[in-house]
Amino acid sequence: MGIPWGMFLYAYTPTTDEAVLVEQIHQKIDELAVQDGDSIELLYEQIIAIRDAKLLIDNYPEWKLFILNDLQQYLFENYIDVDQWMDLTSDGSLHKFISKGVWFENQYYIPADLVMLFPTPSLSLAVSNELSYMMISERALPWLQELATAFESKFEYPMLINSAWRSFEFQRDEFTQECRDSWLCAEAGFSEHQGGLSVDINGMFGDPYAWMAENAHRYGFHQSYQNGSEIDGYGVERWHWRFLGVEFATELHEAWITFTQYIRFQETWSYNPETQEEVNWL
Repeated sequence: MGIPWGMFLYAYTPTTDEAVLVEQIHQKIDELAVQDGDSIELLYEQIIAIRDAKLLIDNYPEWKLFILNDLQQYLFENYIDVDQWMDLTSDGSLHKFISKGVWFENQYYIPADLVMLFPTPSLSLAVSNELSYMMISERALPWLQELATAFESKFEYPMLINSAWRSFEFQRDEFTQECRDSWLCAEAGFSEHQGGLSVDINGMFGDPYAWMAENAHRYGFHQSYQNGSEIDGYGVERWHWRFLGVEFATELHEAWITFTQYIRFQETWSYNPETQEEVNWL
């Protein structure tokens, strides 16, 4: 499945010569995969390391960054193990993919393992008259507590959770009464919060956000919406973090992609957040 040029970082239109060079490199990669398939993952890691280093250089040529991004993209799409065992469709799955145009099979789905969230020295809850308690999936709770402990140790104040699990009814009322922008707020039945695995965290800017971006994956959490609505279906949400398990969250972190981008790379999915069209051939 083809991916638009520059999807990873920015839109860049290659010259004809650059496009030809990219195709030649693709052919070399294909030849290497046949000759020495075991070296592909090492090459993928090296490409990421080189690209990350070049990003730190001011005025580094855009066409060179474009080629590095394209190489990472091509390797990931064609040769990196994409964990076909993951259950992306069942409502109760840890890896259930849910986004604009991709809904819960049972629109009133309620996770069976919801537990109460209680404040601790490292974890505060922004409860209100409208939301007097918070709940979360039991699978995510211990990891959230460990994440909050590490956060509090770093910044010397507790992590503040603004929102966790939301029912279909709560999301419906919030969407229709408080937020009518479909690029900012998910409609009922389309929100990751309904799965019980997502939290909204207060104060995600500056050093706290930078720390989360670098460390959240170690505790299984992933920022779902990083690139804007054209790529991830919704605007950038620095506060929204989804529990996916340490292994998968780390895979996404190291690949510099979001869950939605990962789904786009699967040959079994076709998804367009702009038109809200989704075809699932699984």
